Formats: sequence, structure tokens, C-alpha cells
Amino acid sequence: MVIVRNLRKDRSATSPVMGVLMMVAIVVVLAAVIAGFALAVKVPERTPQAIIAIDSAQLYKSSSNATLQHIELYHKGGDSFNVTDIRVTIAVNGVPLPNGLD
Repeated sequence: MVIVRNLRKDRSATSPVMGVLMMVAIVVVLAAVIAGFALAVKVPERTPQAIIAIDSAQLYKSSSNATLQHIELYHKGGDSFNVTDIRVTIAVNGVPLPNGLD
């Protein structure tokens, strides 16, 4: 019976074991929080990329003697797109024309 009493009174290993368990618990909680933030970030959608070429650009006079401009754009490659999604901006010396080719 003396041996049992000595084992109960000897608690010198309790503190280091509890310290290690607390550190493991803190690391697990931090890993869960970091994983939650990392998985909550949304990856932005990829912007479509297309290769557009000007195949011809012409100036000519109409029957009313007005100068008309004709530009043909061709989709040469890349992602497909809907024609209604296209916006063409024309700039002269770096200044965009407000109404297209007017």
C-alpha cells in the first residue's frame, strides 16, 4: 500500500503532459481557422482572351460625296464570345471618339 500512496503523490509529469496537450490543441485550432480562411477565398473567373485582327480598313466616298470608313474585324483565335458582348472604341491620337467613327 505504500507504493500506491507514493504514486498518487508524485504528480511531477502532469504539468509537462498538460502543456503538450494544450499546445497541440492550439495548433489544431489555428490550422482549422487558417484552412477556413483559405477555403473561403473565391478564385476569380478567368477573363476570356480572343485574338482579333483588322483584315481591311478602307476610306471611300459615297454618292453624296461623304467620306465613309469601313473596317473589318476578324476573330482569328482564342476563346469564343457573343457578338453582343463586343464594344469597339476608336481613338485618334489617344483620344477616344465619342460616337464611334463620326
